[in-house]
Amino acid sequence: MSLGSGLFANQTATLAHLLNAGGWSREIANLRQELAAILASLVGVAIEEYTMPPAAVPAAIMTVTPSSTSAQSYSGSSLNGSVGSGVIFPPRNIEIVTAGATATHAPASVTVYGLDAQGNALSETVTGTNGGANTYPGVKCFARVLGVATPAAAGSDATFSVGTGIVIGLSNTPKLRAGLTTPLIRREIFDGAVVSNGTLTTQATNPPFGAYTPSTAPVTAAAAVVTGNVDITAGALYGVGGTLDGLTLTITASGSTPTSLVLNGATNAASETALLAAIHATWPTLVATQNAGKHLVLTSTWTGYLNTVVVTAGVGSGAAALGLAGATTHGAGYLYCVEYELDGTQIPDAAIQPATVPAVQPPPQP
Repeated sequence: MSLGSGLFANQTATLAHLLNAGGWSREIANLRQELAAILASLVGVAIEEYTMPPAAVPAAIMTVTPSSTSAQSYSGSSLNGSVGSGVIFPPRNIEIVTAGATATHAPASVTVYGLDAQGNALSETVTGTNGGANTYPGVKCFARVLGVATPAAAGSDATFSVGTGIVIGLSNTPKLRAGLTTPLIRREIFDGAVVSNGTLTTQATNPPFGAYTPSTAPVTAAAAVVTGNVDITAGALYGVGGTLDGLTLTITASGSTPTSLVLNGATNAASETALLAAIHATWPTLVATQNAGKHLVLTSTWTGYLNTVVVTAGVGSGAAALGLAGATTHGAGYLYCVEYELDGTQIPDAAIQPATVPAVQPPPQP
């Protein structure tokens, strides 16, 4: 009877005995050679999945800050953006945005200190940031920013902010084979479909491990919203004998099967209030409201591109009477998955190295 894969079943000792020249050290060296020969043909594969990663946010790390004629360091509460010193997942490149009455007064460089995807110290200096109002992207991918430092600026009439860019940092280094300069993607998935339109870059292009750029850039997650074009305050719609009486409203919400609501002028379509309440009761993941134009608005309580709201049209459908005929809307936010061969010789040390952050100085006054 055989158990297991049998990978090592045919291996035999190549040393006569441990007591021969070399002892334990020679035997260990021989074992390593055998393992290297066995594993050489095996492929290390990394699979990274990103669930609705956020869009680039210009001031995610530090909000708009006036330039200063003295060198400054920022950390802790000074990193007051929506992410601040928190975790950036997936890792992203950093962007510096300059503006102000005299944008050239911005500091000539901005240095960012933090951690990479493996928890090791990472820093980058983005230069040329005093070239005028613009967005200056970095190339290194940070999983966390712990500090920001700037040299003395030429004046105080500029502002700058620190945010996250569109480059998604990898957690491992992709393998380059047969002279390739761009790593290959073994498999790529976008919103439930296999695609082949994204790209990988090497660690030389986007340190420390390389990056993945999908064809469709990440966007901020949002709910699916369907809006009608009929005035739902019109009294003719409601009550027994009203326009809605006897019609059927069929909606597929948040991936569920199509569900129908028969509109009854004596109950659920007796009034606008009764209709809105009945919609929410039938589709708990939908909130029915009225907008400023007096139109029906159906908003999903879920977010993401795969979250859809589909209103079915057809004979006897209430969709047309409510101005919703055939409406299909996706929520915002994407799902990505990328699979690539990793470079086993570049697997980083798992030991966390603390990032060095300059001493904090008082932030400049507006």
